[in-house]
Amino acid sequence: MRHHLRDLKRNLLAGFRLLTGQRVQLLDFRCNLPQFAALLLLGIVLRMLDEAGSAGFAFQLAPGGWVQEGFYTALLLAVAAALAHALRQPHLSLALPCILLAGLPTFELIGWGERLAVEALRQSWPRIEQASSVLLLLWLLFWLWRSVSVSLFPRGAARWWQAHLGAGLLAGVLLLPQNFIPLEQLLVPALASQQQPGNRPELFSEEVLAAQMQLLAQALDDIDEQRAGHTDVFFVGFAPYSGAEVFRRDLALAREAIEARYDTQRHSVALLNHPATPLEEPLATVSNLRLVLNTVGEVMDSEEDVLFLYLTSHGSPEHRLEVDFPPMKLSALTPDALSRSLDEAGIRWRVIVVSACYSGGFIGPLKNEFSVIMTASRADRSSFGCGDEDEFTYFGQAFFGEALREERGLLSAFERARRIIAERERAEKLTPSEPQLFVGEAMRDKLQSLEQHEPRRRQGMMAFWQSGQGSR
Repeated sequence: MRHHLRDLKRNLLAGFRLLTGQRVQLLDFRCNLPQFAALLLLGIVLRMLDEAGSAGFAFQLAPGGWVQEGFYTALLLAVAAALAHALRQPHLSLALPCILLAGLPTFELIGWGERLAVEALRQSWPRIEQASSVLLLLWLLFWLWRSVSVSLFPRGAARWWQAHLGAGLLAGVLLLPQNFIPLEQLLVPALASQQQPGNRPELFSEEVLAAQMQLLAQALDDIDEQRAGHTDVFFVGFAPYSGAEVFRRDLALAREAIEARYDTQRHSVALLNHPATPLEEPLATVSNLRLVLNTVGEVMDSEEDVLFLYLTSHGSPEHRLEVDFPPMKLSALTPDALSRSLDEAGIRWRVIVVSACYSGGFIGPLKNEFSVIMTASRADRSSFGCGDEDEFTYFGQAFFGEALREERGLLSAFERARRIIAERERAEKLTPSEPQLFVGEAMRDKLQSLEQHEPRRRQGMMAFWQSGQGSR
């Protein structure tokens, strides 16, 4: 056993010298069946460690990958034996497989380092991924050429062209099939039901990526066009912070309340980041919000229809709405970016409600004569109710859960909600959040016209509250 380990160490050191261009010869390797098996097993173990780490060490075996591993191993042995017999060196049939596999650990380690370097430098050098891929390919071809050269052509005038032909044959047989049948992994991330509580799917799984394309397309397709001669309200909800359940509940409460009041069932889209819903709801990203607003702008009548936009998340003193769904790296939503998206979508009449800390900072960039803007706090104050122990945010509960069921108009509902919040904050000895309101002059008249039709809608609204939704 000890001499097998000694031979394995010798092979690995020789493989390192081979891949790094140092002088090496056939006699530096130990090429036999036990060493072939040991080197093959070591290569498989390293590959499994890499794939297990990528899966967060929550993985399962991939049968297709193991079938491919067996196929390519048999193919390597067959090509090596054919080359050895063609060059009248049948006793060296195991030399090429052993020498090639001896360099595999070095290649794997350099590959890990390359991925780390690409990740670290991607922002400062956008083309580093392409450059590193070319370098790795050239190095791989060098590895194949040296392995063939050392194992089967130790000397002779014909060594160079024979080595090139042999390496070309080996590269063609082992690499070209991967252009048609991609190399599968030995390990894949565990199924969502096995690796996460509550059957929560892995965010970067193929299942989720495919579902997201369909969910967003379906959500956009479900938006009905406006009704001619009728002022329609279109609801868009945006809850982009995945780390708190309260924002999911806030969004559901707001959506149901606005649907009941303004009959927006066929004019409603909700974007949500939550670990349990990537197979059910389109993700709340800035790009998705822009796409939804563009679609709404296309189907609504800009002269008569109204957008009700509800944003709920954590906010920052810099007036940025947090958009968060690890491990994804998502851009925060700023007031300026939101203003540009609304303008580009051609949406004229806007009711914008922002439930977040420091949300008063959204008013300045968004205000115009065609807008109503309601925020949960002043630009320099926190709002409350964003913890895991909260059922709803203070603003969401006060406005959608209480005030809207008592008041006929949006503006009077906001004033009632502001009083409810102030009383609660005084009772809990909290620094007042001071929710803010801006009303454009043209929009004030528009709301009066919209709310003239309120009696026709109140039956649906009362059914909503009587069902218990408003007081959950």
